Amino acid sequence: MHRIDTKTAQKDKFGAGKNGFTRGNPQTGTPATDLDDDYFDMLQEELCSVVEASGASLEKGRHDQLLTALRALLLSRKNPFGDIKSDGTVKTALENLGLGETINKASGAMQKSANGADISDVSAFRNALQLGTAATRDVGADNASKLLDLDSFRSMMPGNGYIYIPCIATTGNPVKLMLQWGTVATQKGADAGYALPFAFPYAGLFATGNRGTSGYNAAMNVRIASRTHISIQNWSPSGEGTEDCCFIALGY
Repeated sequence: MHRIDTKTAQKDKFGAGKNGFTRGNPQTGTPATDLDDDYFDMLQEELCSVVEASGASLEKGRHDQLLTALRALLLSRKNPFGDIKSDGTVKTALENLGLGETINKASGAMQKSANGADISDVSAFRNALQLGTAATRDVGADNASKLLDLDSFRSMMPGNGYIYIPCIATTGNPVKLMLQWGTVATQKGADAGYALPFAFPYAGLFATGNRGTSGYNAAMNVRIASRTHISIQNWSPSGEGTEDCCFIALGY
């Protein structure tokens, strides 16, 4: 393509090296710009090439072929990207744009709003995080498959105290062992029952203890009497006053 370059072209009309046309001026002796075959051949082929590039053949009677060709060759703003479907597959287009892998990953990506509900294989995902089977278990002490937390180990430590230890019986039922301890003032030379600081919910299993004060070295026998009492036999000689017995009792 070229600008008019005949001898009568107006030099640098549109800037340095950019010739233009002039109608001439008879009063000043300036001739009008002459046209030549080179210039018109150039115009013809430039315009015809656009039409033919669109796949159309030139038709002498039509005056809209250039516009039609441009519409065929350029993307329409009315239907963004919709008019390039005929160029090939979407897969090919994405590959040409270098977006194939990116689009494929995006189409299978997890959605934030689903909060993990769109994970297709939860088990495989859990294994990838190395969570194991513990991640599928609830917290609690009422079932052998549940996980224990510190809330299951209730206790009271100062003075006479206790602690609950959750476990599962051979029957599969949940059981809370209760271990308690304390000090009881016992009668000298007597075998008597004494109330536990805390009653066992169901039954007492075992109790032991011994003298909690200095003095006689006689033993004290401690045993379970009921879920609310223990029996203590103080082997010291009978007499006035009491002697402390420190005990530990187990029940449930």
